[in-house]
Amino acid sequence: MKSRAQLGVASLDTTGSIDRATLTGLRHLGPRDFRELVLMFLDDSKERVTQLLADREKGDSHAIAAETHTLKGSSASFGAKRLVELCTQIEAALAATEQPGVRQLLYQVAIEFERTRAALTKELQ
Repeated sequence: MKSRAQLGVASLDTTGSIDRATLTGLRHLGPRDFRELVLMFLDDSKERVTQLLADREKGDSHAIAAETHTLKGSSASFGAKRLVELCTQIEAALAATEQPGVRQLLYQVAIEFERTRAALTKELQ
């Protein structure tokens, strides 16, 4: 996955990346379980975003659709609402076979994942 510098993201504004109500629900699991779940989500999502970018380079729209759908579902579970919105847009663009639009949206997913990671990392402190 590209670094923040490679993505052109010097400092991240994480405002609005996470739905606090969703996180509040997850916090009821207890601090240890909450932390473990967040870390698993971040690790899994990082791998998915990396795979999405690789699939983009290969032009594999079927793989992009599958990875996007999975990322959308897990992002919703953690209140990563901007990631969910972008994944929804990618699914719509793929359905309309708007491949150039998908490339830009995947780039935006990579940036938004960094914002989400920063916001969730703050929640663990």
